[in-house]
Amino acid sequence: MRHKAALVTTAALAAIASCCLAEQPSINITSIDGARIRVDGHLDEEAWTNAAMVALVQQSPHPGSATPYSTTMRVITDHNKLYFGFTCADPAPEKIAIHTMQRDGDMYGDDSVAIVLDTFGDQRSGYYFRVNAAGARDDGLISTPDDIPLDWDGVWDARVARTTSGWTAEIELPVSTIRFDPKLQSWRFNAERYIPRERQTLRWSGPTLDARLADFRRAGALEVPAFHLGAGVTFNLNTLARRTSDFTTGDHALAGRTGVDVGYNVTPQLGAVVTVNTDFAETEVDTRQINLTQFPLFFPEKRTFFLEGSNQFNFGLNLGTDFVPFYSRAVGLVEGSIVPIDAGLKVLGRAGKWGIAALDVETGAAHSLTRRNLFASRLTYDATDHLRVGTLLTGGDPEFATHNRFGGVDAVWTTSTLFGFRSFQNASNAFLMSGESSRVSTDFR
Repeated sequence: MRHKAALVTTAALAAIASCCLAEQPSINITSIDGARIRVDGHLDEEAWTNAAMVALVQQSPHPGSATPYSTTMRVITDHNKLYFGFTCADPAPEKIAIHTMQRDGDMYGDDSVAIVLDTFGDQRSGYYFRVNAAGARDDGLISTPDDIPLDWDGVWDARVARTTSGWTAEIELPVSTIRFDPKLQSWRFNAERYIPRERQTLRWSGPTLDARLADFRRAGALEVPAFHLGAGVTFNLNTLARRTSDFTTGDHALAGRTGVDVGYNVTPQLGAVVTVNTDFAETEVDTRQINLTQFPLFFPEKRTFFLEGSNQFNFGLNLGTDFVPFYSRAVGLVEGSIVPIDAGLKVLGRAGKWGIAALDVETGAAHSLTRRNLFASRLTYDATDHLRVGTLLTGGDPEFATHNRFGGVDAVWTTSTLFGFRSFQNASNAFLMSGESSRVSTDFR
């Protein structure tokens, strides 16, 4: 009898999950042409009142169960910016948890809300934004649903406000911050709220225990209007000047270096950036670490030029830091010393089912190193809705004057509907670099 009850329960859960997957929720963006939104955390403008509202439901630990932490969300646009408004009820507002105000800080113990966007419709890559109850922000580029690196920092804003019944959050996202396919009438989208003291997660779409926020196959649809793309040209000029004085002789010398970055969107989906005399003066410094192991430390990339579109260079599945075939951190930095980048070209984007990423950099002579040409390219093709195949090629060595080359091919197959409601990932990678090796990885849950 117990076995029969278990089978009936499993079948019922499978049926419920299948129905949830079949019924993809959608939300329309309310346009506010001419209206002005003041991002202060208070959803008191008339545009918010008129916007369509959706509710988040409990995803964990009890999917679909009632919760005292009712949460609603609204989305509006002025065709240049997207605005997301959250109203988060809390029966005990004095217990709202806040532990960090740092950008890209650890928010695991903080009350927070988050959104994810798949702007190309490939159900694999996208953007991640989170804000906690103190207004601190996290953001990153999504390449797999399992891990979201927070190295990328986009241009967006968020404000929060406390109320007698909880708190509210307002997120402002300029359309120019993200890349997207203008032909799409809807983006994959999901929203989440986390209440740490209850270990409770609320989700708009995909409220099942095995679903993850960054799994766009479980996401809903955000109906988007035709956004204004502009000319698609960006220009950034930087100048570094240095004046030296010899107090003994009274001699003075003035030296300078001027650099420029020029970006152009060849198509709405494909862009290119040319850099000359690249300057990284505004880059965030590394976090100090003490290494007590026999292995070298791994420092993440933080330079904007390399971070933009960095998720397109990801190879294989869930390799983490165990195997990094392309490590952009080695370009312009050798054993902690800066090597000047004289010029570089980067191409990023998509063309239909093709994903295109290429980088070519010419570094100057410094620290007994001669000039180097460093190259990396990644090409992917979405063969089916579940299968993506790709190649990765790199050339050059930042430290040694050798013809160091790497070549690899990978195939990643993912689904969230196996047996009706299960997630499954499988990857096969083969690479050649002064030898041959292969790796197969699988994830089933």
